[in-house]
Parts: sequence; structure tokens; C-alpha cells
Amino acid sequence: MSKIVCVVDRDFRNPAENFDMGLSSILTDADVDVRFYTTAVGSEPMPADALKDADTFISVLRRVTADSLKEAKRLKWIGRFGAGFDNVDLAACTERGIFVSNAPQGVWISVPEITVGYMLSLTNKLKIYDAHIHAQGFAGADAYNTHCLYGRTAGIVGFGGISRNLAAILKAFSMNVQVCDPFVDEKRLAEAGIKKVDLDTLLASSDFVSLHVPLTPSTRGMIGAKELAKMKKTAFLINTSRGFVCDDAALAEAIKNKTIAGAAVDVFGGEPDVADNPLVRLGADNLILTPHVAGGGSIDAMTITGQKLAECVLRIKNGQLPVNIVNPQASKSPVPPECVTPSFVAK
Repeated sequence: MSKIVCVVDRDFRNPAENFDMGLSSILTDADVDVRFYTTAVGSEPMPADALKDADTFISVLRRVTADSLKEAKRLKWIGRFGAGFDNVDLAACTERGIFVSNAPQGVWISVPEITVGYMLSLTNKLKIYDAHIHAQGFAGADAYNTHCLYGRTAGIVGFGGISRNLAAILKAFSMNVQVCDPFVDEKRLAEAGIKKVDLDTLLASSDFVSLHVPLTPSTRGMIGAKELAKMKKTAFLINTSRGFVCDDAALAEAIKNKTIAGAAVDVFGGEPDVADNPLVRLGADNLILTPHVAGGGSIDAMTITGQKLAECVLRIKNGQLPVNIVNPQASKSPVPPECVTPSFVAK
């Protein structure tokens, strides 16, 4: 039996942290030939010759275009190292009968935790206090007023795996949780003590608005100047979803003009080139910015992600379908529901 070739676009293993990208099961399998394309960070398209001999491919950041697939005669599956898959040309893959999987399970843990961290930091003015003590020590620190999360209302836009875990954490803080998602089952939400509302209601009545939606034609630009104007002046916006879901320029203006109380942003339009991004240039003390690390900064989350992708490679090696498939239509035969990504499962 010949080895199954798995190309991984980037090697970011860290032996010092005992981190193997969650790929140990295929790295130690004698029948799997794991080939790392590069150790460099990059989002440019994969060159066609890099996938020429690949049976499977794991994309960390690099894009997969129709040109990337021109020489990929053996390729059966592409796995995305994370929940999003907008860097892969799904139509081109489907046309060639190549399955694409995502791996959302890791970010279901890390993104809710860092989202709560943003909330705690914003409402407790940790960034302001840190700057104050370095400049003035304790003197004058009583000039600031803070709030607890207790009793406040969190509005979650989109209700997938991340949002379900986030809602559970926020309920433990005794927060009121409401959700805007046209596809979520209202009865299931009610049983969990969560209210389903439309976007306008959520914006107008939430103390925190947290975005957890994929980037699609319907979500691109869903939060702009008009939507921000509907929020409370005391409310905070948190975006850990995707750049372009929120208009960065409009958000910068809303913070500058005190239309809202502040924001935390992990994703940006045009990233990773953010030097001229209006939010980065604003530099406000009620604005927390992080470089798209909510899902990918945690070793624990990335290990879970890699494990799910490695599972797919082993299933393909054994003649089985992968799991977490986002394009089941790539198969001429019906794909069992248990092999379809939970991102698409009815909520």
C-alpha cells in the first residue's frame, strides 16, 4: 500500500510548548506522508505544483484557487485549520469532486472565552487603569466608574457553536442573553433562558453586541453607521467573526463621536495589512484591538482543530468519508449527516 500524502501549508509546531498542531496521529502514522509546505506566514494562493502529489491538503492561511488545483489530480480533500473556509474556492473544489472540511470545534472554546475577556476588560476599564497607574500611580484613580456584567444584556448575532458556549458562560454571570439568528429554533432558545429578537431590537437593547457570523453576501457590511446609531451610547461592540462584517471606518467614527461606549475587534477588513485601518489609527482607550487571535491564538484550541483535521486524513486513508464537510454536493452519492459540518446543522 502506498502512503497517503498530506500537504500542510505551514508548519507552526512549537516543541517548547509541546505543541504539534494536533497532528500527532498522522505524524506518527507510517502510512501517512506529511509534507509541510513552509514555515512562513502567508495568505497567498497555493501554487499548483505544491499540490501535484497531494491526496489531502490542510490549509492554515493560504488560499486555494482554481489555479491551485490545476495539477492536483489525486486530491480528495482540503481541510481548513479553523472554522472559516472563505479562503477556499468551494465551487472549484466541488466541480472537481474534492471535499472541503472546516474544523470549528476548537474555536467553540477559545472564542467565547476571549469574548468574555473583552467584555470584562471594557466594562472594567482595564486598559484605562493600566495606563493610569503607569502615568500617575494610584493618584486620581477614583475618577473612573466601572460596571459589572451582572444583570446586563448581551446581544449575540449568529448562534452557532461559538455562540452557544458563549451564552452558557454569560448566563453564569447572571447576564440576560438575547440572540439574532433567523435560522435558530426559538423554542430551544427559550428552554435555555435565551430570547430571540430581530437585529434592530438587539442593537437597541443590548449592553454588549457580539458578532459571531461567517462572512457571506448577506453578512458583509451588516454592521455599519446606521446600525451603530441604533445602539445604546453605553453599549460595546465586539467583533470576532470576520473583517468586512462590520464597517471599520463607521465603527471608528462611532467610537470617536461617542455614539457607542467602545469596542473590541479581532478581525479587520483587508487584514493582515492594517496599518491604515481607521480603527488601528484611532488608538482610543475604550478600544481593544487584537490581531485575529481569538480563535487561533490558543494552543488548546488549535490542538483540537488539528485533531479534527487529522481524523479526516485517517478516515480518507481507511476509505471513509471525512467529517465536517462543507460541500457535500462534491459527492455524487448522498453524504451522511454525521459527516456534514456542524456549522450547517439546524440550530
